Formats: sequence, C-alpha cells, structure tokens
Amino acid sequence: MFCKPTDFDGKKVTVWGIARSGAAAARLLCGAFARVTLCDSRPADDLVKTLWEVADLPCKLSPSTRDLPADTELLVLSPGVPLDASPVLIAKNRSVPIMGELELAYIFNKSNHVCAVTGTNGKTTTTALLHCIFEKYAEKAYGLGNIGLAWSGAVKEIAEDDFVALEVSSFQLETTVNFKPNVSIMLNITPDHLDRHHTMGKYIKAKTRIFANQGPGDTLVYRAEDAELLGPALAKAKCKKVAFSINQPQNIFTEDDLQIPGQHNLENALAASAACLAMGIPANIIKEGIRAFQGVEHRTEFVAEINGVAYINDSKATNPDSTIKAIASIKCPTVLIAGGCDKKTPFDALASQIVQKNLNAVVLIGETADIISNALTQAGYNNVHRAASLERAVKTAAGLAPQGGQVLLSPACASFDMFRDFEERGCEFKRLVGEL
Repeated sequence: MFCKPTDFDGKKVTVWGIARSGAAAARLLCGAFARVTLCDSRPADDLVKTLWEVADLPCKLSPSTRDLPADTELLVLSPGVPLDASPVLIAKNRSVPIMGELELAYIFNKSNHVCAVTGTNGKTTTTALLHCIFEKYAEKAYGLGNIGLAWSGAVKEIAEDDFVALEVSSFQLETTVNFKPNVSIMLNITPDHLDRHHTMGKYIKAKTRIFANQGPGDTLVYRAEDAELLGPALAKAKCKKVAFSINQPQNIFTEDDLQIPGQHNLENALAASAACLAMGIPANIIKEGIRAFQGVEHRTEFVAEINGVAYINDSKATNPDSTIKAIASIKCPTVLIAGGCDKKTPFDALASQIVQKNLNAVVLIGETADIISNALTQAGYNNVHRAASLERAVKTAAGLAPQGGQVLLSPACASFDMFRDFEERGCEFKRLVGEL
C-alpha cells in the first residue's frame, strides 16, 4: 500500500515516538502531504526539546497518550517503541499497516550507493569510518542513522550519485519490509537487547533482515567467524557474500595505518574496506581514509590527563561485549567505571575479562551494580566500589587510579536509568572530569 512517496498524499499517518527519528519522519511525511499526528507515551515534560523541533509542522500533537488515534491509516514507529507496545497491538488488531522510520526513509531514497551497517558492537565507528572514506571519494557523502541525523531527515536532499553510510539497529530492522541497501555490513553478534528481543534467536533474526532483501547486484560483508551463528539466513541470502576476518591476509592497509587501537577496530576497518571495494572505491582512497580517521566521540575517547592519570570516555559501550573489547585493548593500570540500565544480558564474560586483565579497581553505578558485583565475586574479584551517581564514581575512581594509569568509563549497560542516552552520559563524564 505504501511503496512510493506519492502514496502518503492525504493519508492519516500516526508517528509514534517523538524523539530524533520520529521528528524526522514527521517532517518527511508532512512534506509528502500526509496528515500527521505525533504521539508519545512519555510525559510532555520529557518531550520539550523535540516538541520545539516540530513546532513548525502542520501536524497534530498528542503526547502523554497510550491510545492510537481512531482514524490512523498508517502507524510509523520510532526505533525505541517495542512491537508489544500498546499502540502497536491496537494497530495490529485494527489491521492498520505498521512501518518503521528506516522503511519510511527507504521509500524516498534515490541513492544508488547506500551501505548499511549493523552488528552488536562497532556500528558507529564503522559507519563514521565509511563516511570518512566516502568523503575522499564521492562528491557528496552522508553519515546517517543511529550515528546522528536520522536517514528520513536527510533523504530528500540525497541524489543518485551520493554515497550514504547508514548505521542501523535491530530495533529499526525488525520493522523493515522492502528495505534493501546496496551493501550491508554485519559486524558481529553477541548477546544484547534481550530485554526487548527476549531470545538470541529473535535478536539474530532482526539483525539478518539487513540482507534479507538483497539480490545478485548487492553485497553482504560479514564476519567469517559468525557464519555459523548467522545460519540459514546467510545460506539463503541471494546477494554476493564477502567474509572478513583478522585471521585472513589483506593488503589494503596495515594495523599501523589505524589511528584507533584494538583488535575490534581492526575488524571494523576490515569490514569497511571490504564494503568500499564492493562499492568501487580504489584501494588507495580506502587506505587514505583509514589513515585519516580519528575515531568517534564516546568510543574510547581520550578526555584529559590529570595528575598523571588519563580519563577515557567509552560511554558508547552499552553491552558487556563492548566493554570486554575496550578492556582487552588497555595497556596500563586501569580503574573501570561500569553499570547502568539492565538489558538482561549476562556479565560473566565481562567479570572474567576484568580478572584476566587484573584491573586496579571497579566502580559500579546504576541498577545493574548488584548484578555486576555478584558476577565479579563469582569470578574471584573483590576490589569493587559503589557510587550513587556518576559524579561520585568519577571522584572515587580518581582517588583509586595510580599515576601512569587511567580511569575508563565503559559501562557495559544502557544509560536510561540515569541519563537520556549514552551521549548525555558521556558528556556528563567529560564535564565531571573537567571539574577535577
């Protein structure tokens, strides 16, 4: 029913979730002459900034509601809205079509050079690296999706020859129908978001939708070590398949060309280079982009050195595997600040890595503090401290860190118990470090 931009003309569309992607979707729909209603179940006080961003749009606003407007002909979901939420169930009961923001943007897309990136960890870094390489090759390049501006917020200005690096999450992918990037990247799969997907099988199923619609003219780049995990979905894929691995030789760049440390970042660069080759970008341009890339904010970001102690912001580490990778790359005495919102992921492997690396101390915050502390006790690690706030955690860690060492904020958890998102958490960490 909704397959081309003109299909929205005059239709009554409810956009649920008045956040960054919801606001962008509403603006795109209003430009297509849809009759838009913006809804959200959160209190209006939490939506002040976003409501201001859509104040100029000719749409209805219905914040603080859980009921779907009766005249809705299409429900467009922001990624943060789960499929078992009340408005979604109501829409299904009424046979109202449901679409995610990613699928909506795809309907308006004209670019022939879209590379979409997913996986549990490394999405933002890989997308930003792709964007850096694209900028050295194409006349116009975009880095979109979860990395910043929603795709629907820029899609109208993107032309056929423009290159697009697109970070996509499992939340966005689970509502796709026709979405099909020219090149897809599947970085890795480890337990995450099980509070929403409930099982690893459902989580993997959502992730593999990134290449489900790709055909012979498209390319999937995937981690060779995850081939078995991707299972039947990989076997059924009709596109060209390119595996990458740190255990396989390649000659585009060397590890010395990377400005960002860690084996996980080597994997990210390998994936990006394979995707760029598939998109026709010459090897010398790829190497130039890799050499120029300095990393992204909130991902093992150096903040400051105070009294001989370095402070590292890795707030983007919102699951245990991401923090494990950050710890694996450290080369000096470290005090870790971890904890946050519970996504029902296990912390046993994280505890083992902390023991293996013999971290100087761990300072725990948030609702997972007890869970992580218990995992550390089971692993035989006891130098654990608690803090009621991030401010207290930074001060505690500063007192525990030796000269020549570092304080690493790498929470292994989402931020929603204490902050709006990982970005707010990371910015607050940097502010608190600045006050030391």
